[in-house]
Amino acid sequence: MIVSETKRLIAAILIVLGIGALLNPYSPRLDAELSNFDQVALWAQINSAIRYFFAVAVGAVVARRNFIGPAVLIAVVMWGIVTYILYDIARAATDISFAKVAADGITGLILMIIAAISGALIGKWFYQHELAQCTSAT
Repeated sequence: MIVSETKRLIAAILIVLGIGALLNPYSPRLDAELSNFDQVALWAQINSAIRYFFAVAVGAVVARRNFIGPAVLIAVVMWGIVTYILYDIARAATDISFAKVAADGITGLILMIIAAISGALIGKWFYQHELAQCTSAT
């Protein structure tokens, strides 16, 4: 029983990461026409949170359990990796601190945590709702 739960949890995490990777090409890009970088950055964060919501919802259905913890952990780790990469890029050109880069990206982290929690709750509800329909039909 514990082994199958662990396998479902690992599969759910891999699904979340896989869906995120598959949907990544649909992220907004900075074009010459888009002169306001802050608006593009905010749109990119919102877009990422929406994609993450759907990925976590699917992952929660596969996990068949409370998936909030793993979903939030994945969001925080991914945010940390992206923030460090942005810091590393900016550090080469300016004298910026990691704290400044992290503060600039805190909106994205908040959106990702909201997406993780709501996606996990929706996925859990969907699984329980479908399970209830299946068991009442038999």
